[in-house]
Order: sequence, then structure tokens, then C-alpha cells
Amino acid sequence: MLDPRLRIPYTVQYSMGIERQVTAKSTFSATYIGSRGIDLFRSRDINAPPPPNFVARPNPNLGQERQIESEGYQKSNSLELTFRGRPSRFFAGQVQYTLGKTYNNTSGITYFPGNSYFAAADWARSDNDRRHKFDLLDQRRLRNISRSERRFRCIQESPLTLRPARTTTTMASTTTGPFCRPCLRATRCTGRA
Repeated sequence: MLDPRLRIPYTVQYSMGIERQVTAKSTFSATYIGSRGIDLFRSRDINAPPPPNFVARPNPNLGQERQIESEGYQKSNSLELTFRGRPSRFFAGQVQYTLGKTYNNTSGITYFPGNSYFAAADWARSDNDRRHKFDLLDQRRLRNISRSERRFRCIQESPLTLRPARTTTTMASTTTGPFCRPCLRATRCTGRA
């Protein structure tokens, strides 16, 4: 069943940044990125047992009655720090660190809040929230004949992942051979960007 006040969801994204030259061949940038998701879809059981006892449904002849609404909201803020260039003859590439957070009260059209009578109480970290992300891209030229690239990415686990905190090491294959890097606690690493 569709809510009669259903609206089309939309997202607003905005950013502001500054970039400075560090050496003749390298730059550093800092960028703030924000976004808001407005009128996002979520579902609600309009035949849920009412508070305070949550015992009997208003219409006992029906079970769960899903109503799709556009009452969801998402808020995201992040700071992206990037260094790129060729500061020395030993390194050319890009290093990027992102610190961000995303909160919402819906995870999509199939999402049901914990309490259908007070759906706004589900405001919490989004299931796609990643607090920390680190990327490294290293490029090397071998005697002006060929080029070698190595990529490394380390991303914090999603907030709903239940794993013990431990150090994870991942092998990532590159064009020059495998390399191994330890990551921060409670993280998932991938060897590719």
C-alpha cells in the first residue's frame, strides 16, 4: 500500500575544498563533502500492535500491512585529505584518507523501523557508514619502457558487522608482485581500488 502523501526522494550533495602546491610536482588538498537524502523511502507496518503493551493488532483479520512512505532522511559529512604527485624519485602517485560519517533512519524501501508508531527513533549510523578509508596508488616507471602500479585500500567495516577486533593482513597482487600490509583493528582490506 502506498502512502497518499508519497513524494519522490532526492539527494543534495555539496562540497568545498582547497588545494595547494607542495613541491613543483605535487599537491595537497582538503575537501569537505556533505550530502542530505530527503524524502527517502521506507516501509511501516500500519497494522502493528499499538503501544504501550504491543499485544493485539488494530485489525486482527490482517497480519502485517506494509505502507511505503517517503519519510526517510539521511545526513552525511566527510573530510577528504589527498596528496598526489611526484615528491621524490622514489614515489609517484596518490595517497588519500577520508574521515566520514553517515546517519539515517531508513535503509531503503524494504526497511521497517523497530517501532512503527515512532519511526523517527531509528536515527542511527547508516548501514553504509564508513568512518575511515585509506587509499594508496603508487606508480613507477621502469627505465622508460614500462610502468608499474600498485593499489592498496583499507576500509573500516560497516557498523553492523559483528567481528572481534583483530589485526587483518591481506595479500594483494600487483603488477610487480604480491605485497602484504597490516591494517587497523576491525577493518576489511582489499588490494584493489
